[in-house]
Amino acid sequence: MTFKSIYKEQTKGYFLLAVLFFNVGFFASINGVLVTYFKRSFDLSYFVANIIPFVFFLGYFFMSAPFGLITHKYSYKRALNISLVLGSIGCLLFMMGMYINNFLVILAALFFIASFVTGLEVAANPLVVTMGPNHLSSQRLTFVHFLDSVGTITGPQFASFIFFFSVTLSQIRHRITFFYLLLSLIFLGFIWLVSRLFRNQKVENESVSEVDQEKYPGSLWQSKQLMLGIVAIFIYVGCEVSIANFLIAFAMSSQTAGLDLKSAAIYLSLYWCGQMIGRLIAAFFLGRTNTHFPLAFCGFLAMALVSGAMLLHGPIRLYLITLVGLANSIMYPSIFSIAVENLGPLKAKASGLLHMGIVGGAIVPLLQGILADHIGVVASYWLPAMLYVFICFYALNTRPRLVNVEAYG
Repeated sequence: MTFKSIYKEQTKGYFLLAVLFFNVGFFASINGVLVTYFKRSFDLSYFVANIIPFVFFLGYFFMSAPFGLITHKYSYKRALNISLVLGSIGCLLFMMGMYINNFLVILAALFFIASFVTGLEVAANPLVVTMGPNHLSSQRLTFVHFLDSVGTITGPQFASFIFFFSVTLSQIRHRITFFYLLLSLIFLGFIWLVSRLFRNQKVENESVSEVDQEKYPGSLWQSKQLMLGIVAIFIYVGCEVSIANFLIAFAMSSQTAGLDLKSAAIYLSLYWCGQMIGRLIAAFFLGRTNTHFPLAFCGFLAMALVSGAMLLHGPIRLYLITLVGLANSIMYPSIFSIAVENLGPLKAKASGLLHMGIVGGAIVPLLQGILADHIGVVASYWLPAMLYVFICFYALNTRPRLVNVEAYG
């Protein structure tokens, strides 16, 4: 599938969704820099510093189901617009929190921004799935998540410019005011675009009216691939975020490369860059082969890379951990497409449940933070190494053709 054929197949709305996914990666990736900044500035433990991603990913847990219901009952447009409003408010709150130097306001801002990211993902992922042939859904998701990865590369450099390359607190505040006010206005502008491009794009287009919806509220819990998919998303996001949050400290450790702060931040961007490159390559090949086998391979590769980094010594450890981003590249779109396969009109609700698993991004970093405080940052990476085993299990234990939703009752 070439860029030309992708362009012909998809609508302008498809590319707008890709741009919105840039923001998903952007905000998720800067948490690693925020953790390092606040830990150093306030002399926090790793556990306390990781309250930042904990609060951020709690937004997924509490807001995923509500956004799933909004999408299912009303429209994709309604959910996307509500999320953009929350994102605009979150940017303004972050500006306020930095100006008054109030950590609680900053945490509240991160929750609003997380709610914005959650709404985008819950509504946009099933929308992308419905924008073409079902057997190419993982390919389309991988392509839009490529822009997500571009955001993950841009985010750490943006945050480093503000927090690590600023001389004074006043300079940090001025830069935050400019960028976050601009982002807030851009989000409001996106509301107008979403309203124009998705005015007729509703969940009803998935033939919801042709089925008796009263039969299905409990049927999602009977879907093996969805229930295991929630756990797989929990583990994947938890490992991805935890590796990123500790990567700067890992690179600065004397047991690895012993880099300075600014140089270590470059490896965080390279970690996300690997994910971007993997998704760009996968956008051309997923759909030509069964999604389960590439997912199993990437799960095994991630486990091998992290384990190798633990067993070896010196700078090679940093290189292997950085390469895990490449192994992570197709996991999210592959898990999502497998989890919602054959769920028909229930995709919107399933998306809401599935995104609750993203709370793993809050839990796993806290667990690794506890390990880092007690046994060291380097040794703490055994946790994600072990968790990646489940990704392989999920890929190999969910059949390519699963029970059709019409069989539920």
